[in-house]
Amino acid sequence: MKLLVEFFYDIDGKLHRTVFDWYEGMTVEDVLKAANFKLTPEQTVGIFSKAVNPDTQVMPGDRLEIYRPLLIDPKEARRNRASLNKKKK
Repeated sequence: MKLLVEFFYDIDGKLHRTVFDWYEGMTVEDVLKAANFKLTPEQTVGIFSKAVNPDTQVMPGDRLEIYRPLLIDPKEARRNRASLNKKKK
């Protein structure tokens, strides 16, 4: 059985997935290098929705994700939707 690590990232609104063979001592930075992916200052990397540092070791089955900055605060987005729904009634 192969031990794998998945890497998910967005380019121009399209989700991409790359799978790498896991090895002992593998870090987030190793995965980013293998994927030839450079983080921009506004991006964050995480494992299963939890932000981590590039020197974090990955485990077999981990899903690495790149997070982009929020365009709007989620609370504000909900308020805006609620306001629009009230106006429609």
